Amino acid sequence: MLNAGVYMDMHQALLTQRMLRTPILGALVARLSSYRLFRYQYPNVYADPNSFDEEHYRQQWSLIMNNNGRGVMAKIAGYMRERRRHGERWLGPLHQTSVPFKLIWGCEDPIAVLPIAKKLSARNTSIEFFPLENVGHYPQLEAAGLVADCILPD
Repeated sequence: MLNAGVYMDMHQALLTQRMLRTPILGALVARLSSYRLFRYQYPNVYADPNSFDEEHYRQQWSLIMNNNGRGVMAKIAGYMRERRRHGERWLGPLHQTSVPFKLIWGCEDPIAVLPIAKKLSARNTSIEFFPLENVGHYPQLEAAGLVADCILPD
């Protein structure tokens, strides 16, 4: 598992994420979303936003907008409401699993903050925990090699 807001009481959603998850406001925010707003806010999820060039940000925006992205943006943000509603039921298996489980976490994540990972790994000591220093919300983009090293067996 890579950075995830599994404990919603600790999750630090961005302002636009909080607005998107609101049923009526979310649809309006999605319709008004723009590359300019995205480009202003999105880099903040990375530990080192300057390690990515403009092309990277344009590609990320393109992925979001693909296949009617603006039309489903608010619906996707509904996952935050679902996690609050079903959190205890969904967390039970994570807390109790004995299957091999690796938790790979960017320590500088401003959204799915490091205390989330620490709490999960403390609740289930069979989880292998790999904290990645100087990595933010997207370890797979920010430190792909380190993530691969954590996943692949020695």
